[in-house]
Amino acid sequence: MFRVPSFTGRLALLRSPATLHYIGTPRSFKEDWKTLHTKDSEAAGIARNPNSAQSKPTQKRTRTSTRRKSQATLNEKNTGGPVEEDGDQIGLEEDARKRNKPKKRKDVTSSAPVQGKDGLIQYLFEGYGGSHKKGRTKVGDSRRVQIVSKELCDDIIERMKPSLEKHVGCDIIDLNPGPGIWSSAIHDFLKPRTHVLMEPDDALYRPLLQPLLDAEGSTYKLIPKSGVVWAFLQQALSPELLPHQKVREPGDPRLEEQNDTLLVLANLGYYPKKPYRGFSSISSLVIYQLLSAARSHSLFHKYGLIRMLIWVEDEEKKMVLPRSIVNRRKSSVEAEVTCGDIFEVASSTDAVGVSLRDHNLDLESSMAVLKRMDEAGIKTPKNRQGALEMEATKSSSRDISAESQIVKREFYKELEDLERRFDAEEFSMFQDSPEGRQALETFQSLQTSARSPKLQTPEWTRMALLTKAETRWKKEAPKSTFKHEDELRELRERFAAGEFQQYQLSEDGLPKRVNKTSMAKYYTPEYKRLEYLRTRSRMENKRVARAMALSDEYDEILTMQKEILSKDGSEADSLRQEIDRRTEEWKEEMQLMNNEDDRALVYNMLDNRSAFHRDPPVLYWDRRKAEPLKTDPQEFFPKAEMALLDFQPQPLWPVLRENFPANYDVFEYIVSNLLMIPTQSIRQGLSSLAPGAFEWLVQECPSISDPNKGGNPDHDFMRVRTLTLEMYKEMTEAWLRWPFRPSRYDLLSLMGSEVHDPDAAEVGERV
Repeated sequence: MFRVPSFTGRLALLRSPATLHYIGTPRSFKEDWKTLHTKDSEAAGIARNPNSAQSKPTQKRTRTSTRRKSQATLNEKNTGGPVEEDGDQIGLEEDARKRNKPKKRKDVTSSAPVQGKDGLIQYLFEGYGGSHKKGRTKVGDSRRVQIVSKELCDDIIERMKPSLEKHVGCDIIDLNPGPGIWSSAIHDFLKPRTHVLMEPDDALYRPLLQPLLDAEGSTYKLIPKSGVVWAFLQQALSPELLPHQKVREPGDPRLEEQNDTLLVLANLGYYPKKPYRGFSSISSLVIYQLLSAARSHSLFHKYGLIRMLIWVEDEEKKMVLPRSIVNRRKSSVEAEVTCGDIFEVASSTDAVGVSLRDHNLDLESSMAVLKRMDEAGIKTPKNRQGALEMEATKSSSRDISAESQIVKREFYKELEDLERRFDAEEFSMFQDSPEGRQALETFQSLQTSARSPKLQTPEWTRMALLTKAETRWKKEAPKSTFKHEDELRELRERFAAGEFQQYQLSEDGLPKRVNKTSMAKYYTPEYKRLEYLRTRSRMENKRVARAMALSDEYDEILTMQKEILSKDGSEADSLRQEIDRRTEEWKEEMQLMNNEDDRALVYNMLDNRSAFHRDPPVLYWDRRKAEPLKTDPQEFFPKAEMALLDFQPQPLWPVLRENFPANYDVFEYIVSNLLMIPTQSIRQGLSSLAPGAFEWLVQECPSISDPNKGGNPDHDFMRVRTLTLEMYKEMTEAWLRWPFRPSRYDLLSLMGSEVHDPDAAEVGERV
């Protein structure tokens, strides 16, 4: 008999040897960790265990026996008693040792004691391999990014102090503490009764962590194993290490309450990222597993809902906390359902990825946050303010200009800098050569005699576009009415009256037909770059301006759709006709856009605006209570951008808690299928779930069609990525009421599961 697995748990992946090997198996070295620690302690003047002072072997021992014996000794020392040896762990270590036979090391780390930030960086540099010229061999995982700035930790704790005070005197589970800078800062503030450190690279970090373990009255306990291998994590959850934590049985209402007596810290920062199977990185895999554990009350969540403070590489934050609706995928929706709050405490403060939203939305969002910060008495130190926060501080809701609405791409910053330098005469237009000086004279004479400007005016561009549309209309539908006839006639009359011209002046004022190629070869390199960026800026601004005009038009249509709900009779009929007319004209305008990227830009603008102006906003990012603190790559080793995310789990919806995980499988099936293509319409997405699903769900889920709740009566236009949590909840409840819904076996089969228990349910059973 086979059991139907939950698609949400994916425990088979977590327990597979490949996963365990990859994400957390402690590394093996030719010398065991105890021998390395002895050498480092002697060189650095660190007190050693007296039992290991006379540990020189009289005969050759195998690496396996030495490692097992020293591992058992360390476990007994740090846990207060013997820890049962894990058979899987021994097998994993032996397999890893066969795969990775390290070369003989000439040196491991610096012999000088670690002093200050610079000393710590030098120590990690040598431990990560140091200079290849010196023939060093790395001891720790060189992709791991460590916090090396105590000032950063102090600023973060000062910002989080109000929410951390409820955890004073709690227990802490600390995964991948590394050198312990962040761990000790949290420890000093919370003064926990137990602080369990799980560090896989024990050979490298034990000399740094040993002073914490040896301090008088220390509550630190070190387990030299990877905390992201769940078999090893179970050791940290033993009653010996966490005597104050009591497992709450299934059905206990306290399972759905936040347990403030336990706090989990983790550093999942890797640079470069480590992709694994279907996940973009190991970090995303582990976060997915931790959130799954919160839903199923497994791992440390068996004590209740546990808050998690997790460091990740800066780009990873968009996985669970996107800043644009374009990046809202299945992982972020599941995180929203699992956590009541997800805060970005510290980061680069910059948006990551290639899909940015309108800059005015970012400014408006930041100004709303600054208002909330002011009400709560939260201040950001000057050196921790990000660019967006500084810009919002200088602005007000009335100061957002049309120019700021443009999506600010990276090249704009370079363009602004070059324009400033050119105006300050820091570089010239032409080279300082006889040919360059001759080109400058030619350029000046052409500027004086310029009669024909270069660029087309917006009015002429619009008139030309409508003229082409009129020509196409005459060929395809000459008997119908051309809907832009009045606008085109007005533009032609204004052009004939001389109200606008075909061309406008360019930046350099040269005539349109002047061939500048002969002069351009004498441009200075800086001016060549400036000219290129000017051209790109013009094209981008024109593209964005047109997209914004179309977005503004549809925003007015949505406003009319909200107004019609409060009207009836002939007044409602008249408004409905106006809505239909303007909608058809808007769709025709969209069809005139031949570039697919331009249409996508319009849809992105519309969806971001819609998500932002809902109450509450769709994205957790727009609900933040404070702006994140700005970090600097210099505060990490290796130098990289990192982000600290604060996960605060919440109880699942009643419909998901009931019959868990079967009902959650339904929710996950809906989310997975809809967000497989985030830009598909509601009609397309719901129709793909099952035959008849669209008709049933639209009828049973009124919020999908309610403009006041973020819905849209036009199901062909609204895209699935803008669905709110309320809509997902309604759809899940309606699906379970649907008499013709597919069976759970059908859903699991569609999601890739090949296992079914024919004895657990009859064929055709509905879930």
